[in-house]
Amino acid sequence: MRLPATKDAARGGLTAKASVPILCEAAVEHPPRGSPTDEQVMNGKVQVVQFGFGPIGQGLAREVLGARDLQLAGAVDRSPGIAGKPLEEFLGPEAHGLPRVVPNLGDLPFPPPPRVVLHATGSRLASVLREIEEILSCGYHCVSSCEELSFPFLRNPEIGGRLDALARKHRVGLVGAGVNPGFILDLLPAILTTACRRVDRIEGTRMVDVEKRREPLQRKVGLGLSLDAYRTKESAEGGMGHVGLGESAALLGSAVGWTGGEVTETSEPIIADRAVSLRDRSLPAGTVLGTRTRARLVLEGKERIALEVALAAGVEKEEDRVRLEGDPPLLLVIPGGIPGDTATASILVSVARRIPSVGPGLHTVLTLPIVPLGPARLT
Repeated sequence: MRLPATKDAARGGLTAKASVPILCEAAVEHPPRGSPTDEQVMNGKVQVVQFGFGPIGQGLAREVLGARDLQLAGAVDRSPGIAGKPLEEFLGPEAHGLPRVVPNLGDLPFPPPPRVVLHATGSRLASVLREIEEILSCGYHCVSSCEELSFPFLRNPEIGGRLDALARKHRVGLVGAGVNPGFILDLLPAILTTACRRVDRIEGTRMVDVEKRREPLQRKVGLGLSLDAYRTKESAEGGMGHVGLGESAALLGSAVGWTGGEVTETSEPIIADRAVSLRDRSLPAGTVLGTRTRARLVLEGKERIALEVALAAGVEKEEDRVRLEGDPPLLLVIPGGIPGDTATASILVSVARRIPSVGPGLHTVLTLPIVPLGPARLT
């Protein structure tokens, strides 16, 4: 079915000036391409610790176990049902002999460099700040799925500066990465702009059928709730739906030089305009199907960036779409869209390979090399 336009006004918006640094200073400290760092010389494999061992964290750990150039060194999770258990109980015999899940990073044996923590515990930077500080202070590079860390200068500039200083102090790198923010609606269109002589405006949309996705995502977007229940949950949790779309707009704007503009972000429930039959239940008209989030960057009175993410059951067609208005105009459509969970694991693990090769400090995906530094890998 086609997603109906909600009749309810959007709530929980963001308005912020995106006059932020385009690249952190660490970006100029990259070693020459093809030159291995001291860490890479010391050890042929990147030592990886998984911090946060829920469904996403376990998927990341499996990805690491299957990689020839990475070594899983352990996992951290403070949940009572997870901490203290053997890793092989979650990951199978491939994890035999690895340390049990521990509640604190310092409880693990300190691995040789290069050492990276894959962090996946939360979306809001303030809620994961102590964890990030723990990771950096222990001397690990950190690649986090925290959406607000992808471009912290937008909502949390003071925290961003604090983390940058801490990472530099301990000579490690820090970056927030993922499918979005981190790829589909920021890095990917930023790369596309390099094929244009001039870019006037950028549109990006991502349509996801949450009926096919994990239950936590369905709960996150309010699937099956009444409008009143949705508003209650929205108020209690500080928002609903996709997190980080404003960060994508600001990150993309910085990539093409549109700094100093105003970024706004709004979210609204998508309401069923008729009864909807799902695979495991039926929803009456008026029920929430999901959440639509929009972000805009306006510079000098002109809308330069317009992004939209719809996460809902019953979408007519799943796809990712990027349109560049300029010379020449470009349109990129990915039928079916990039699968969120598997791509998140692939992207974060790829970044774990790259972050030991860049300078210390807080990075964005724009300040990292697109592929790992060093000789080309054919397999």
